[in-house]
Amino acid sequence: HGTQADIGVMWGLRALSPRSQWVNFFGHTGAQAPMAFNDADVRKVMILLTDGANEAPFHYEGYYGCLEGWRGPNARNCSTASGISSLDRASLDALTRAACEATRLTYGVEVYTIAVNVTDTNAVNLLADCAGDPTRAFNITAAQLDATFDTIAARELRIKE
Repeated sequence: HGTQADIGVMWGLRALSPRSQWVNFFGHTGAQAPMAFNDADVRKVMILLTDGANEAPFHYEGYYGCLEGWRGPNARNCSTASGISSLDRASLDALTRAACEATRLTYGVEVYTIAVNVTDTNAVNLLADCAGDPTRAFNITAAQLDATFDTIAARELRIKE
């Protein structure tokens, strides 16, 4: 339990950022380092892959807290992060929409989404909204994952087989 797609989007954005500490962590320098956002000579593409709907963690604290006070021997008390009034699905979906919109519109990143074995229509629709373009949103089975990545790569990298 505990899918929070907006956190995945934010970490993806950090990985694409030239200001990210990950640049130093991975030792990227010069041409290997991420270029600036919204540079006319650069295309940044993010793929958000998930197997489920947004769902707050129940027993163990996640990024925003958790839903119940029960805790195992290694967990802390559940809490709710500052500025988060609710960990319900609507709130988590709103955070995801906001993260996706900022990634696309503020930072100029092209977002693809892949829902793997997801039958929840609302979750699939959220991911389509996140991509901002229905041709960049995929709802697939696990068996279709390789073909889906090939499709995205062929479209974005103009790879011919």
